[in-house]
Amino acid sequence: MAQDTGSTDESAADAAQESGLTAPVSAEIPDGPVTAERLAFSPGVSLGAGLKSAREFLGLTLEDVAAETKVRPAYLIAIEEMAMDRLPSRPFTIGYVRAYAAALGLDESLAIARFRNDAPEERPELPNPIGVDNDSDPRLGLMIVAGLAILAAIVIWNVTQRAMNIRQGPPLSAVARSAVEAPPVTGPVELGEALPPPVEATLPRPYLTPGLEEVDPVAAAAAAAAAAAAAAEALKSAPPVARQFSARGAILGAPAAESRVTFQAKGNVVLMLRRGDEPPLEIVTLKDGEAYRAPMTPGVSIDVSMPSSVDYYVDGALRGTLTLPVTPLSQLGGAAPVRAAGAAAVTTAAAPATPQSPGLAPKQ
Repeated sequence: MAQDTGSTDESAADAAQESGLTAPVSAEIPDGPVTAERLAFSPGVSLGAGLKSAREFLGLTLEDVAAETKVRPAYLIAIEEMAMDRLPSRPFTIGYVRAYAAALGLDESLAIARFRNDAPEERPELPNPIGVDNDSDPRLGLMIVAGLAILAAIVIWNVTQRAMNIRQGPPLSAVARSAVEAPPVTGPVELGEALPPPVEATLPRPYLTPGLEEVDPVAAAAAAAAAAAAAAEALKSAPPVARQFSARGAILGAPAAESRVTFQAKGNVVLMLRRGDEPPLEIVTLKDGEAYRAPMTPGVSIDVSMPSSVDYYVDGALRGTLTLPVTPLSQLGGAAPVRAAGAAAVTTAAAPATPQSPGLAPKQ
């Protein structure tokens, strides 16, 4: 057992010497068995040389590690020689070191930390931005000094003027100067009568608008109240303004020039134009918002399925809502004077033929 240990130490020492170590492995690691991890992370040895020693200790070739890590052998040789100029960018190199350590069964985090310690990242100094000049303009300093000098001169001049005014005192008015220069009075002084107040100090007369002084306020208020009451009474007695017809859908029936009464539906209704007990002259189905213009035919009536759903307009003005199923047009103001016998025919070209609703068949 001791012979095996000695042979292992000799082989590890040979591998370390071939990899470029400065001292035998047995001298650097005196205690414990020699392992790939102890060879890779030996103190005083670069990470690249340690990885090479560990690889040779495990009996692996560069081709074996390249096949395991998918890293080109040239990059593996550059890592072992720590030739950073032959390696790609630093993030890729760190990834290669991690893969190399994993292929040898070593601690990946320790390998990366050792690599960063052996090959610290060089951060180049960033150049100054183009077009930026750090030198200050000497004229700016001169301008600041000149401005401060002018400001100081203004302050000194104001302070000097104020001190001179305080020393001399305020100037005397003409009255005070005459009183000072007048000779002193030695005899008695006679006082005259008091002068009247100046004109601008008297109260002006109250202003009266021309014509208002003759108006009685009570009579004027009574007249205004009477006019307001008359206007309110006239407004109450005025007839309401009828709503005008506004089309909200199709308009069927006679042309506008041949009709005075227009029926507008507030829902789905059926209208029939009939004369007495004769068969209907026209049957129309209206939807909500649609309208029908009744012809000015004497003696005809309008028959509606739902009277409360139909508003009627006379000459374009709203007159109300139908209340009876059958209503003569003459009662609504839509009949015309009696015309020739041929005028009884109703023109149906303005409205398409509508299927007859059930229950509204012509009376026999």
